[in-house]
Amino acid sequence: MDKRTIRILDAAYRPRAKLWDSALGESVVDENALPAADRAYLDSVGIVVNDFVTWDHDEQVGRAAKLDWRQVATAFVAGVGGSARRGLPVLDGYVWCAKLPEHSYRTIPELRACGICGANQSNTVDRTELRLRFWQGQPWSNLIGATINLAEFGTLAPITPTPEDRQVFDAMLDVLSAAPVEVSPSGAVVLLGQAKVIPKSNAGLRYRILEGLADVGVLPQPAVGLRTDLWVDVQEHSRAWATLGRSHRSDVPMPLAAWNGAHGVDRQRAAELFG
Repeated sequence: MDKRTIRILDAAYRPRAKLWDSALGESVVDENALPAADRAYLDSVGIVVNDFVTWDHDEQVGRAAKLDWRQVATAFVAGVGGSARRGLPVLDGYVWCAKLPEHSYRTIPELRACGICGANQSNTVDRTELRLRFWQGQPWSNLIGATINLAEFGTLAPITPTPEDRQVFDAMLDVLSAAPVEVSPSGAVVLLGQAKVIPKSNAGLRYRILEGLADVGVLPQPAVGLRTDLWVDVQEHSRAWATLGRSHRSDVPMPLAAWNGAHGVDRQRAAELFG
């Protein structure tokens, strides 16, 4: 997606610009409100707003594109450094899909969703809105988002980090390695913001970077295993999160929620995974 496309879609998909479609049961872009020049430009680049599809759990599990880890690692470093934010969410997609076993939908009461992958039996999603968020560096942390994420990423040219991206990545790890033992994920986000080592980043983006580092064990924690080694069911994440027994932000997911400064940074693993 080029910058103009992202700008047009970002304005169109703002919550206050959308309308409720009672038949679809979803908020939709008001296509009549799009300026004619913007509609023409989206047509010229093949972008369709309100590209809704219904995702069926049992039909889609196991169909996600399989990526080589090096593609994922180099893209993530470029996403952190800022030369290609599209590289950030591909790690989230990889974590969701790399080791997920084939399975049928199996609900559990505490989630009202599949206890293995966390997905509903069926979902209606707008692929264009998800693609926009991916290009803005935002993962869509569920199996549906991961499947769409990897499908698009597999069509893109390989993302290669610049030397500056590498410098940013290493500087970020230096800040996290020096964090006080009592620092929480929220505190680490603040430290990174104060250090200004990640260019053009806000707190939300820094959280997403930390989530990625925790997902692959660069930010280690003792509560749950890593999905990149062996799939960990969503219900296990949910139960481990509930036993943390300390004050923490309710929107910080596992495994990042179980990390703090006392666990430090696994620099050896970082070097092995990201070079």
